[in-house]
Amino acid sequence: LLLSACGGGDGGDSTPPARDTGSISGNVFDAPVNGAKIDVFEYKDGKVGRKLDSTTSDAFGDYKLEFESSSMPLYVVAQQGSYTDPLTKEIVSSSASKTLRLEGVVNFSEGSDQQLMLTPLTNIASGLAKYKIANGESGSDAVSEALDSINGMYGFNVNETTPSAITKGGQHSFASPGNQYGALPTAQSTYTHDLIPK
Repeated sequence: LLLSACGGGDGGDSTPPARDTGSISGNVFDAPVNGAKIDVFEYKDGKVGRKLDSTTSDAFGDYKLEFESSSMPLYVVAQQGSYTDPLTKEIVSSSASKTLRLEGVVNFSEGSDQQLMLTPLTNIASGLAKYKIANGESGSDAVSEALDSINGMYGFNVNETTPSAITKGGQHSFASPGNQYGALPTAQSTYTHDLIPK
């Protein structure tokens, strides 16, 4: 009777089940960014939450984050690091006197391995998602709609397409989505260089 009154029977384990481990990998690109510090956070309705993992991009701009998370929107940000300007060949580690910062958002599925590039275009998609959330959209809907808009505008998936450093390759008769992606920062560098007074 004493054991029964004190709850000494089989009560079961109340520990929450472990989440399946998943990953996000990709490339930090405004030209490949070496040494960027990359963090991934929970992103519930526009609020940056718990940090899930951190890593650093390699010399080619590649990175991989591994973590346990339920299915939800996630926010990934790359800060610092440097890249070689494709036109001037100078090492770039800041813009407007601030260290480099590229970000992206993704609707993550628990246990999956997903791609997320971090580029000027994913910056735009992230900003658009924030705007949609501020105007009443749910986090997951805002992320999906923002990515659909930017993907439709440029004609390729800005999260999943790996940009190509076109200045290091040969001539191609066909411009792949990766070539098109890599050409955008190069074109911007050329345009900016032409505006600088000689």
